[in-house]
Amino acid sequence: VSLKLDIEQGILVHINQIKISGNTKTRDKIIRRQMKLTEGHLYSATGMKQSKAKIRHLGFFDEVNVNSAKGPDEGHMDVDVKVKEKPTGTFSVGAGYSSVDGIIGQTSVQQNNFLGKGYTTNIQADIGKITQNFSVGMTDPYFLGKNISASVNAFKTETNLTLVQSSYLPYSYNNVGAGVNFGIPLSEHLTYGIGYQYSSNNIFNVQPYSSILIQAEAGVTTIGELTQSLTWDTRDN
Repeated sequence: VSLKLDIEQGILVHINQIKISGNTKTRDKIIRRQMKLTEGHLYSATGMKQSKAKIRHLGFFDEVNVNSAKGPDEGHMDVDVKVKEKPTGTFSVGAGYSSVDGIIGQTSVQQNNFLGKGYTTNIQADIGKITQNFSVGMTDPYFLGKNISASVNAFKTETNLTLVQSSYLPYSYNNVGAGVNFGIPLSEHLTYGIGYQYSSNNIFNVQPYSSILIQAEAGVTTIGELTQSLTWDTRDN
């Protein structure tokens, strides 16, 4: 057989308006910045599919629908983005018993969409008779409106081994520090990370019968640490 294909190119269709609905908590710009299509750009079926995947990847919604709609004229179309919010916070409480610390309490709070701005925040505390750990952190995935993530964290640990009657290393110890990290995307799936952390370690309340090593290390020591990383991530929702 012989086949003859007659193709007549239609007019180019541009995006007129992107309408977002269903987001009762999440701000519009958090959704809009995930869109591969923007107002004024040519329509792209691939862009529509990628936009839906990126919005779902936020983890803030139970349902995400991205559909085309009739525009004001033949050369323009609208895009309707409809989402259904879901809870994004977690709270946990626990308790345990240790032969050294006795009763230990644990609690943590995490919110992955703080203030509806896409911030991730977390607070954690572990409290026992001998050791107490506290930490707090926050991450902004679009720092200063740029496609760069920034996170800050702070922590504190206190340990008092003088309360352990059978301890051969009787002393008190605390560690206080904070850090900052940045994530810079190099491609769709590759991210370069760089961070700095500063901490102050203090060994004090050393008893006279402690080991010579502990007595020699008594006092304050500060540590500055620079870290770098490369992360390849192709996960979907």
